[in-house]
Amino acid sequence: MGQDFIDLIFKTNSTNFNEQVLKIYNFQKENCLVFREWINFNKKLNIEINSYLEIPFLPIQLYKNKKVLNQQISTKDYFLSSGTTQQNRSTHWIGDFSIYQKSIEKCFTVFFGQIQEWCIIGLLPSYSENSASSLIYMTDFLMRKSPNACNGYYLNNYKDLIINIENCKANNQKVWLIGVSFALLDFANQYSLDYSDLTVINTGGMKGRGKELTNIEVQSILQNSFPNSTIQGEYSMTELFSQAYSDKQGRFKCPPWMKVVIAEIDDPSKICPHGKGIICIIDLANIHTCSFIATEDIGEVYEDGTFIVLGRKDNADLRGCNMLLDALF
Repeated sequence: MGQDFIDLIFKTNSTNFNEQVLKIYNFQKENCLVFREWINFNKKLNIEINSYLEIPFLPIQLYKNKKVLNQQISTKDYFLSSGTTQQNRSTHWIGDFSIYQKSIEKCFTVFFGQIQEWCIIGLLPSYSENSASSLIYMTDFLMRKSPNACNGYYLNNYKDLIINIENCKANNQKVWLIGVSFALLDFANQYSLDYSDLTVINTGGMKGRGKELTNIEVQSILQNSFPNSTIQGEYSMTELFSQAYSDKQGRFKCPPWMKVVIAEIDDPSKICPHGKGIICIIDLANIHTCSFIATEDIGEVYEDGTFIVLGRKDNADLRGCNMLLDALF
């Protein structure tokens, strides 16, 4: 898989998407042993795949106990999901950091324009404790790309945070504030701000610090405290190299090289382009791991490709999938 092909990933569009998918599927089928075993288990190893809807999506649980990686790659680098115990954390092995960097930059440009125009602020206390966090890596990368002197992280120092944002407002500086849900809600509970050039990015997650709220509920609370600001959600995870961002209506949209489809809950092998069910993700930037992941999230994909997240699968939903994994591994 040469650099020329990697560059083509970020030139993916609606016209060539399926073609690009099939190239990467065949590459990963041959080079990622965990994915190959999963394809074989689904009796599709020797079957020609003609559409991304025919691909058996790899259960995301396998990132917790298997090395999902191109066997031609030797690396000691990885991202680690947040969590309290090693055994419950997913590991995303990094074959090439430059691919993740390119995905971050291209994705940001698609949704927000040039990075250099923004002050990048992180309100990510739970993630800052994880030195191998892909979210912290992304935020660090954006800060390095932005020349703004006000870039920085804040834990629970909301007083200095509001002062910094007020200074940006006085200088007509656009602010991109990315934060975990519980920290953003704490901040919004103590301060309000009327600033149209503030964009708040909610990464989700209460981390046990309050009632779990839907994206729409969090968005509504933040909008009340920052009435003229733009409130958006970010949908990504340790196992991905790309990010989807929501609009004001709470619908997420993917960059051109990423797509969300739906697996039926009663039959996860049946993949649909839209409808309600288990969220499955195609992330072509995951070239050296697996680009086809079945998550543990329930959602709905609309006919225009946008989607919403409705919640997590419960134990009953997971049992059938876990039985398959036990049989295979």
